[in-house]
Amino acid sequence: MDESKNLQLLNLERNLLSGELPNCWTSCNRLEFINLANNNLSGKIPSSMGSLDFLKSLHLRNNSLSGELPLSLQNCTSLVAIDFGENEFSGSIPTWIGERLSNLKILILRSNKFLSHIPKKLCALSSLQILDLEHNNFSGSIPACFMNFCSMAIQQKSSRKMLYLSNSTFSSSFEGFLENALLVIKGQMTGYSTILQLVTSMDFSDNNLSGEIPEELTSL
Repeated sequence: MDESKNLQLLNLERNLLSGELPNCWTSCNRLEFINLANNNLSGKIPSSMGSLDFLKSLHLRNNSLSGELPLSLQNCTSLVAIDFGENEFSGSIPTWIGERLSNLKILILRSNKFLSHIPKKLCALSSLQILDLEHNNFSGSIPACFMNFCSMAIQQKSSRKMLYLSNSTFSSSFEGFLENALLVIKGQMTGYSTILQLVTSMDFSDNNLSGEIPEELTSL
């Protein structure tokens, strides 16, 4: 029996892995959590990652991955956390992120080569608590409809059972394994895990945005 078919968690963070990601994810379609951050991976995200129907968390931070985000990822509708920060991804933010990934609470795209306008389709992500678009080449204005990020305006309650990844947001059967996020707060990189569900943040710094800051954001 192929044990990879039952694999639910893959954590290879902080190693010396290099080369491209293999295009063989259809054989691991029970995966819920992938963390390949802080390696030397390059190339594009393989299209077969879109076959991971149960995937809730995808961390690819701090590699040398490039290219546009594959359309196939729109099939990963269970995603709660995406961290693609500190890579070389390019192109615009795909509109399907807002249209298809309605469960997203964390979207980190900082320090890449994304460009064009910030799509208004992201406004549909009413569960979003962390949006980090720092250090890219975005232009245009900040969408006023970001006022729809109502989860950023709700006082969250701390509960350890909600900190892990699984069928309910940050909860999980993977005892002892916490979801996490790295954010720049007041110029300092800070990691959050045990209090992550209490954190709300939007960062648009170091881009080419213009126009006024929408008054609607004050409702948050």
